[in-house]
Amino acid sequence: MKTFRLIGMALLAILVSVNFASCSSDDEEDEEYTQWNPEDYDVITNNMAFTITNEGAILESANPNLAGHIEIPEEVYYEGTKTSYPVIAIYYAMNNCTKITSVSIPNTVETIGDDAFRDCTNLNNVVIPNSVLYIRSGAFGNCSSLTSVNIPNSVISIAGAFSGCTNLTKINISNGVKYMQAAFAGCTSLTSFTVPNSVEDIGNCFEGCTNLTSVVLPQNEKFTVLLGGAFANCKSLSTITIPSSIKRIYKGAFEGCEKLSSVRCLATVAPEPREQDYNFYNYFFTVTDILYIPKGSMDSYKNTYPWSEFKKIVEE
Repeated sequence: MKTFRLIGMALLAILVSVNFASCSSDDEEDEEYTQWNPEDYDVITNNMAFTITNEGAILESANPNLAGHIEIPEEVYYEGTKTSYPVIAIYYAMNNCTKITSVSIPNTVETIGDDAFRDCTNLNNVVIPNSVLYIRSGAFGNCSSLTSVNIPNSVISIAGAFSGCTNLTKINISNGVKYMQAAFAGCTSLTSFTVPNSVEDIGNCFEGCTNLTSVVLPQNEKFTVLLGGAFANCKSLSTITIPSSIKRIYKGAFEGCEKLSSVRCLATVAPEPREQDYNFYNYFFTVTDILYIPKGSMDSYKNTYPWSEFKKIVEE
């Protein structure tokens, strides 16, 4: 009897041990695998979920466990209408898909929407087709493995698109882009940049680009304003040329540019600070000593605060 009791206790111990090991294994799997529940979408295919509209299909969700190279389809078939629809936009879909390394976007897509690939921290290659018109805020935000990007001439706006891409160093961007508000804010590895002549508004495009040493601004009549934060905290920027089209500069445009030592302004009439902001000099040109201006414009700058505060003004 005692022998049977001992055998029973041994079997019970084994069962408890197996059950515990099983639970531990399940817990480990839960840590590696993120649940995905896409039931509310019209089409689910290849671990991607789409909403169907009259214009086409919108990719709105994807399995967060997607990994490696991802091919987004050109079209999807919707059982409800027995029709195939072109994929025209991507919104939020692959936000935080940290295992993705590269993605190909089909030439049917017109909009890469808000946060489409935000926080895809291992994404190092993306092909943007010539069909894309808009790359929205945060589309590639914080994609810290992205080192280069090609933006085709079809794109009109990249406002906020690549903010926080801390390893982005090479950007090929064609004429055609008009709006770049916050496009590269916080891209701390960016050292130089030429803004296309088609651009009308940069907003706070380069805010926090701490290693940016040189930038060429556009020359076109629609580029008339430098907004607050445009180059804020660009701590390595030493010189800047302000094009002749600029009529007004807002407070904070160059705040925190610690190494900015000279400013070249091409306007024959001194640009005005917004609402006669009397902190303009301190907030715009923190330590700047030299201002270069066109010949014959000395009176305009000498009689306009805060340009008159520069220690040295040189006509050239």
